[in-house]
Parts: sequence; C-alpha cells; structure tokens
Amino acid sequence: PSYAVAPLKMATRARILALRVADGKWMFHTRAVQEVSAARASEVAARLTASAVGPEQYLPESAVAWGQKTVRSMTDMWAHWGVTPEGSLRRRAHAAGTWALERIHPEETTLSELPAVTSSVEVAYPARAGGGGGGG
Repeated sequence: PSYAVAPLKMATRARILALRVADGKWMFHTRAVQEVSAARASEVAARLTASAVGPEQYLPESAVAWGQKTVRSMTDMWAHWGVTPEGSLRRRAHAAGTWALERIHPEETTLSELPAVTSSVEVAYPARAGGGGGGG
C-alpha cells in the first residue's frame, strides 16, 4: 500500500459541537468535513506528502504484508466470535470485551473519531453555553 497523500481527500476540517447539558456536564459531537479552503487543503496535503513515512519505508515488504494479514485475521476473528453460539467461551470473551469497550467514557472517544490529521478545527456552541443565568 502507498502512504502518499491525495491533496483534497486527506485535508479535512474537524467540526466539534459542544452542548452544555447540566452544570459542569457537556455533550460533544465531532465530525470530519471537507476543508472549505482549497489553498489550506493543498498546503496540508503537501506537508503530509513531505513527511509521510509508512512502514514500507523502513520494514521489509514481507513484514508489512504479515502485519496487514494479522490485522485482517484478528478483525475477522473478533467478528466471528460475536456470532458463535450463546454460552460458548468465544461468545463470552466477545461479550466481556464489548462490555469493557462500552465502559470507556464518551468524552474520551469523541476526538478519537476524527481523522489523525485535520487542516483546521471549528468549535460551535450555543451563545448561552457558558452563561450562569437561568431563564428561558
């Protein structure tokens, strides 16, 4: 696989919506959207291309292929464990792993859903989000 960067496909803008739902409690929604500035998108793509170092740059081709095959195999195995008969050891292991992953607080995973590289960030929140006054 190639780790070269396509100019407009890799340049994304992070959009974060922050809503205050209670005192000291916030809800966040993140989304990656296409960068609106073609100049900014091209600049980010050029920097990514110049600094892109994928595993094929420093590992033998056989090691890269082995790593990709291992990831595919583990992904397929995890999916298969989720549909094995109820009560089997594999199904219980899948349920325990799923349960553990669901315990991760949403605030800790919100930003991880964005691409690793963004060209810019936009944060949106209601005008009264930080206000202390009541009323409505």
